[in-house]
Amino acid sequence: MSRILEDDADYQLDRDLLILHTIVNVKEHGHAYKASLCDGDRLIEINGHDVRSRSYVECVTLLQNTGDKLTIKVIRCSGENTVSSTAQTSIVDNTVQPSGEEQISSINIVDYLKPDRCIYSIKVNYNNSSIVRCFDFLKPYCTNPDGPLHPTFNTIVDQPLDTTKLSQILNNQVIPADALTEYVVDSLKRYHALNDIITLLSNDLYSLLKANTINERASLIEQLTKRVLLVQTLESMSYDSQRFLCNFIRKNDLPIPLSYRIWDSTEKTMYHRINFNCLMEILCLTDLHVILQFGSPSASGLGKTSLIGYFCHDKRLESLFTDASDMSWRDGCMDVLFTRRFTVFDVHGTTTDLRLIRSIQPYTYVQIIYVTEADLNTNFLEVNAMANAPHISTIVVIFDLNYDNHELSMKLIKRFEEKFKHWTNTQWTSAPMINTFNNLSAIKKTLRNNQLRETFDHLLKQIKPYGQEPLFRSCFQIQSSFYETNMSLAPIKVVFDIEKELHHLFSNLSDTTENLRLVTPHTYQQSIARMPNATLHELLPSETSTLNYSSNDISQRIPTSCILNKYHAFTISLLNYRTYIELLIVDAYLEKWKAAYTPNLRQTQLKFREKVSKALRQLKQAEGENVTSSEIIRLRENYESLLNQLREVDIRLANVDLTFGLLCDELFSLWDIILGTHSSNEIKKYQKEFDLVATKLAELVYKGFALHILRGRPLKSHSRLLKMCFKKLTPRESVVVLTVVGEQSSGKSSLLNSTFGCNFRVSTGRCTLGLYLGKRSYAHLVQYLKIGIHSNESLAYYKNMAIIIIDSEGLMSLEESGSIFDNQMVTMAILSSNLVIVNHKGELGASLEGLIGMSLYAKVQIQSSPFKPALLFVLRDQNDRNMDIFQQQLGTFKDNIQTKGKCLQICIDDEVDMANIVLLPGAYTEDINSDYGMVKQWRTEKFSREINGFRKTVFKCLEEHIQETVNTEDIQHNPLDATILRKYFDTYLYSKLTTNWKSIDDLGISLLQCQNLYELSVQNELRSIASNIIAERQNRLQRIGSDLIQALIKNNDQSKDTNLNTNTSLELHGWVKNIVKNGNIELNKVIDEQVKDALKDYHEQTQHSYFAKMKSHKATIEASIKNMQQYLYEQLETRALEMALKVRQDYYRRELFDIKVKSKQLNDFTIKLNQRVRQLEIEITDSLQAYKRSKEAIVKSVLDVYRNLSETKSPKKHRNSAYNLCQSLDYNKYVETIKEFDDIINRYMKSYIENNGRFHLSQETTTPQSPFLLARPTFLSSHPLEDLNVYQWFNNINDLTKNQQTMHFVFRVLLSRINDRLDIFPLHLVYSDPKMIDELIETIDDEINSAKIDLTHINRTALVHDLIILILYMLV
Repeated sequence: MSRILEDDADYQLDRDLLILHTIVNVKEHGHAYKASLCDGDRLIEINGHDVRSRSYVECVTLLQNTGDKLTIKVIRCSGENTVSSTAQTSIVDNTVQPSGEEQISSINIVDYLKPDRCIYSIKVNYNNSSIVRCFDFLKPYCTNPDGPLHPTFNTIVDQPLDTTKLSQILNNQVIPADALTEYVVDSLKRYHALNDIITLLSNDLYSLLKANTINERASLIEQLTKRVLLVQTLESMSYDSQRFLCNFIRKNDLPIPLSYRIWDSTEKTMYHRINFNCLMEILCLTDLHVILQFGSPSASGLGKTSLIGYFCHDKRLESLFTDASDMSWRDGCMDVLFTRRFTVFDVHGTTTDLRLIRSIQPYTYVQIIYVTEADLNTNFLEVNAMANAPHISTIVVIFDLNYDNHELSMKLIKRFEEKFKHWTNTQWTSAPMINTFNNLSAIKKTLRNNQLRETFDHLLKQIKPYGQEPLFRSCFQIQSSFYETNMSLAPIKVVFDIEKELHHLFSNLSDTTENLRLVTPHTYQQSIARMPNATLHELLPSETSTLNYSSNDISQRIPTSCILNKYHAFTISLLNYRTYIELLIVDAYLEKWKAAYTPNLRQTQLKFREKVSKALRQLKQAEGENVTSSEIIRLRENYESLLNQLREVDIRLANVDLTFGLLCDELFSLWDIILGTHSSNEIKKYQKEFDLVATKLAELVYKGFALHILRGRPLKSHSRLLKMCFKKLTPRESVVVLTVVGEQSSGKSSLLNSTFGCNFRVSTGRCTLGLYLGKRSYAHLVQYLKIGIHSNESLAYYKNMAIIIIDSEGLMSLEESGSIFDNQMVTMAILSSNLVIVNHKGELGASLEGLIGMSLYAKVQIQSSPFKPALLFVLRDQNDRNMDIFQQQLGTFKDNIQTKGKCLQICIDDEVDMANIVLLPGAYTEDINSDYGMVKQWRTEKFSREINGFRKTVFKCLEEHIQETVNTEDIQHNPLDATILRKYFDTYLYSKLTTNWKSIDDLGISLLQCQNLYELSVQNELRSIASNIIAERQNRLQRIGSDLIQALIKNNDQSKDTNLNTNTSLELHGWVKNIVKNGNIELNKVIDEQVKDALKDYHEQTQHSYFAKMKSHKATIEASIKNMQQYLYEQLETRALEMALKVRQDYYRRELFDIKVKSKQLNDFTIKLNQRVRQLEIEITDSLQAYKRSKEAIVKSVLDVYRNLSETKSPKKHRNSAYNLCQSLDYNKYVETIKEFDDIINRYMKSYIENNGRFHLSQETTTPQSPFLLARPTFLSSHPLEDLNVYQWFNNINDLTKNQQTMHFVFRVLLSRINDRLDIFPLHLVYSDPKMIDELIETIDDEINSAKIDLTHINRTALVHDLIILILYMLV
């Protein structure tokens, strides 16, 4: 070896020396020692090649290619002038001695996303021509690495990859990289783990071999392993897409290639690339421990990757990259695998990329190093274990040819232990070489499997964590260490700026603080406002649940001094100005925060559920037996006490359920608050931020983030911000809506994810709340064009179809048991969708039959759906796949619904298409894995394959119904531009979803209280009986009451009192009060008699046995009849007042005349007259004040009458009856709704009602002029429909002509008729008269049905809802 000296004075020590490779661990008496090399020498040249800017891998390659003579040039900073060379490649490294001190680093994620930090590439020598030809053929390349998300994530291929398409790809008839990328992503989205592609490639190769045709195509196929396919897909995508893709790779249980070799066809160069993008999203924040495994050169190819399944029990051999065909290409590269407990960094072949390994070692829970007997004579273990990482727990696995000979194997282990006896934190074991498994008998293979599994389990149990906290919490630690200028083995504790903010926001919150009120105050307050007072205690903390709080009381507890709190500001900043990875960190942080409280609360909840169920069984059993009343009272009190305790636990669980989605839902409420309470100038300050929020939320939808169509409790839909998001979502294409419904934990979210590549949350139990919306496009890949989703790109969608995918909350959950929730969810799906996927495990049963039957009933009544939806039944986990049997079941299922739904007087086939059924096998299987001899669970390949068939059925259904979503023909033939078309779709979709839910929510129990159609028919019969009894008794009561009032007035006529004189103060109030008091006693007697007789009639008419378990209407009958009390009471009071005022009018005239007679002068008369008139005005007004009713009292009285009327009114046979659409109204809901119509009322109704009432109308006018004739012709153009809160009346808000006609009809015709109707009656009496309200609702029916307008253009349900509110307002 020659010796060369280089003077260190020629270099800048503060800069250049930091990047030079360093000589370390020079072994005493070795070649390097004899050549005078020292620790700390810096490499400059190897055999004349300048290596100052070369990577470690390149240096190793130069050393490995050295002949008999090695010449190196170094620089020494110690002042000594003698340097020489070394012969050991393993001593060349760029690390320094390990340090135990932890470094703390604040991470700016944006810096780490930059290309020079997320990608590290170096040139390497690689001579495998097969791999080179493979990449020369594929030519993976991304034209814009900083570009948007790749369109394949939101595009569903029309047809799966088949032999024909594969042949086109392999014959270079299409661009291979583009085509394969589409199908690789599609396979991953279906969780097929590329098995379908590999199978096709294998079949093609088999065909070539069978035909004895061995050519370049055969060679290419051999190289197209799963790892090659993943690498070429990664290299064909932008950095953002790479990060997103790795989520799918992980979900497919495949290793993620962190480092790999990639051939540049242009430069004709092989690069070794470390791609940190692959870890950034999936490991941005984690609690998984790190296992690092690598081996010596002598252990290469002996099967270390195959051994992972023995210590990671959830890994199968099929989940590992062990293909022999690309072994040389994988050599030195690293994959990352994920198990339930560990993140495994697996280095293939030889350990060449020491810089990456040294970056991982500081965070390693345990490193597993594989060696052979030959390594007893090398320093591989010293360099890579003890010297660099003495504190790391290490397991050394020795590949042993004599593994099955226990004695010889133990001797080999002892030899290693004796040589390295001074080592700590190290355990030793042996393992067989992978090729020795082939010829083993079944017994010996089982013995080996058991021994290996037990050995690794035992060794891992001995590992003691290093320090109190996990060393590894983020992939950015590895990335930070990798780019450290002075690399050391000291772990870097990364702290993200976003975490500091999160700590500030949430560190003071716990399961005892009112989190929902503090973090989401507007959502909380709106939920309280919509919650009936009877259930308010369910939302209150335990210390206040016993108090009598109203919604107003609670709203005062909401912090409203600042409408935008710190949590709002954080969420807006996160969406608008932070990276997607920071959003993931927030999500992970909140999940960890919740995890501190939810497990114990869940256990407590489960215990109370069991106790409540047991108490309810005991109570029902006691009620059915001859048990004393005191015992029943005790059992009922025990049940109610346990139920209240269960509610307390539910409240506490909801209180800690803080998620990123919840923060976004709060923004929906916040924007509505701002728009409703702020001036236009203040709104402008927020507009830009919320426009950007809508844009960012829409972008997140393309990454699988779901918009919450229904959110909160009670569920709410309408939001201006949600509508803004819709506008950002819809591209220039037709839109169809697909919804999935199914039982809780039936795998419906998983089905959507695997079918459409969605990202809906999946877990055991309840993970979807309300309705979640995602979006996917369905495109036929004609000529494999790249399909974009942005408006500035050309689109080539198949039949211009975009699929809006909606996931619903699970049905039949314990949380919603006993409620109408399930009926509401299925109804919402049927009303809003072109296709409803009914995901079900088992056979089509009675519970499902009831849900669909009631939903069809709701559809018939609401009539908001302009198209006939299709129902696609997906029966899961079916072993018996005989379609004939299940088609017969479906036929019986339909017949049962039709039979039980006779009361609907419809044909089921006219309302919904129920002809399709799909049978799917189980998605998972669990069995003893033959490779490892242990029980493992994995996704079945059969399920992934049959998803393709399921897709075909879905697309066929959608294609058949695409024209029925909306009537698009007029628009498509109209020369409107694409912008108008896009606007139409997003407006229609938003309006449809929100209006449907409003209808379902408003109608509520009155529409969906029954469990099935049979129960509905019986309940309707009961309602009809009750309605007839009520009508009969009310009519009788009105006659009797009127006669009684007449008699009372006649018997107490003041005019007969001859003792009255004008000099006595005529006390108006006393006389009226006395007569009303006496009359009220008489009226109550009459009313009580009528109630008694009505209940007797009801009892006699409901003796049939099938009425026994139905809801009784006795309470409603009693309330409806007693409502007449108020009407009769006011009639009595009014008649008494009229009589009293009439009598007093005569006396006051006489008194005023006497003033004239007694006055001697005109001036004196005028003064006295005016003085007395003023006195009389005050006296009479004061007397009348006692009879004045407040507006609130009148509203509540009207609503009581309306509610009882709507509850007992017999359902109309014709489907368009307004009575079928009567919503339930309480005072708070009425006031809230009236506020929404402020603009209409103020502009077109209020001034007339207050100033131009019926008493001011001209007596000469035969028909009073309607106040609504004053409405201006420019109504629509002057005031947008949305501003007037009437946009939900129309199926197409952009059809201005028809909208104008409808508005004209409502405000100039219908409400004028209502006004005329009110003018006929004395208004001070009719507001409490059930007949009057009944006639007004009938008037709505008559006018709408006789109107000469296009009723298909109207959303009848929404229109009727709002008209009822407006006529009640007019009445009040």
